Amino acid sequence: MKVVVACDSFKGSISSNEINECIKQSLKSIYPNYVIKTFELGDGGEGTMDSIIRRLKGKRIQTIVHGPLMEQMKSEYGIINENIAIIEMASCSGLTLIPKELRNPLKTTTFGVGEMIYDAVINQKVKKVIVGIGGSGTNDGGTGMLEALGFQFKDSKNKILGVGGEILNQIESIDSSCVSKEILNIPIIVACDVNNPFYGKNGAAFIYSRQKGADDQMIQQLDNGLEHFAQVIKKVKKIDLNQIPGTGAAGGLGGGFIGFLNAELKPGIELILDLFQFDQIIEDAQYIITGEGRIDEQSFMGKVLCGILKRAQKYKIKVIAIGGAVEVDSNTIDPLLSVFCIQNKPITLEDAMKKEEVIKNVTVLIRNIFKLLQQ
Repeated sequence: MKVVVACDSFKGSISSNEINECIKQSLKSIYPNYVIKTFELGDGGEGTMDSIIRRLKGKRIQTIVHGPLMEQMKSEYGIINENIAIIEMASCSGLTLIPKELRNPLKTTTFGVGEMIYDAVINQKVKKVIVGIGGSGTNDGGTGMLEALGFQFKDSKNKILGVGGEILNQIESIDSSCVSKEILNIPIIVACDVNNPFYGKNGAAFIYSRQKGADDQMIQQLDNGLEHFAQVIKKVKKIDLNQIPGTGAAGGLGGGFIGFLNAELKPGIELILDLFQFDQIIEDAQYIITGEGRIDEQSFMGKVLCGILKRAQKYKIKVIAIGGAVEVDSNTIDPLLSVFCIQNKPITLEDAMKKEEVIKNVTVLIRNIFKLLQQ
């Protein structure tokens, strides 16, 4: 029997690696002859770079960049296969880096993302860049990232503007004369798991900026700024960002990548599964076990579970999905999929999320499922 275990992290509770190992040990304790392969996964957000570097034995590059409030900070990115950079925006422009009382997307910037790209391309001489843009604490349309790469955004008086979402409304012209050819020509793939447009009621500001510290007035200001910036881009670059799904990802960073760097947006989980050559591992497996903290309708819209189910369908492999909370009927989704909640008694959310509680519940659940399957 071959079982592939590939869970996402249960956010705030247990990591992907830890939950996978728990499932592996649970199965090995009663079925020692099982062949069990584990995959540490992410969907482009926090922790994605770590899982890729560990799996593909990459190296880490330490660097000093500017954080989301333009403070200098230590950060790192990865290099795999000698010439592919793996950059995680959450490590330099992420929401968790900003104290709650200082969260303000009018001020926060993606400048550090650009600094990492510059270092990877110019100093490390990589030939390709992959950027995970989950966990954003910004709403600057990617202007900070682009400024770090040499782009200059100017107002009506030809004055070079600063950073943050507050500059978007003031941009009247764009100067790219200081951007190196290496930067403009480097292939960039962006791990992006949302389809939001750049601006509007379903755009970056209205959907995501409140969690980054914006109030109603800020949200409207940011959306107006993104719309204005998009019109400037349309005039200068002949690209209508609002017609391209995903440009609203990470506070419009997706749009910045497409508008200026000709990047490709790709679902994070698809990108990671390709890098890990997941299909080759699962093609002779009998079961795939996956899971995440909450399984709901969103789980089937580009997240880890969605990506794994697509791959399983190719080979008609049964998928067992486990979650701390389950709010979906698997029977309506795919006949290959069975979904289980790990909870087995009434419990508070705080207690349910404790790592030791999750490990205990998952161990019991997995053993019970496979005992039943072997009957």
